[in-house]
Amino acid sequence: HGGGCSTPLAAPSPYDSSSTAGLSQQQFWTPRSRKDKQREVTRVQSMLAELGGMFQQFSAIVGEQGELIHRIDHDTEAAMVNVETAHQQILKYDKSIRGNRPLILKTFAVIFFFV
Repeated sequence: HGGGCSTPLAAPSPYDSSSTAGLSQQQFWTPRSRKDKQREVTRVQSMLAELGGMFQQFSAIVGEQGELIHRIDHDTEAAMVNVETAHQQILKYDKSIRGNRPLILKTFAVIFFFV
């Protein structure tokens, strides 16, 4: 081997702090300076504020949907009442026509008899 190195090359372990991968991972997870820490805190605060805004919008949308569902439910109940009322009116009209049928037939018979 070149350079007199007799140890075989092993794959760096992410858990081995002496390896280069472990060092780069450590640098990734721990900010190098106060400025980096402040940037990271600012970024997290910004993300949390954005997330809070999204939850507020979601809450408003859910509230609006609840109002729409309430209105649909109310309109459906009103339509059911109107259908029942119409059904009752049709039954009354049918009953009145059937009750007047003999009178109508007698009237036409008298008119036909005189004509």
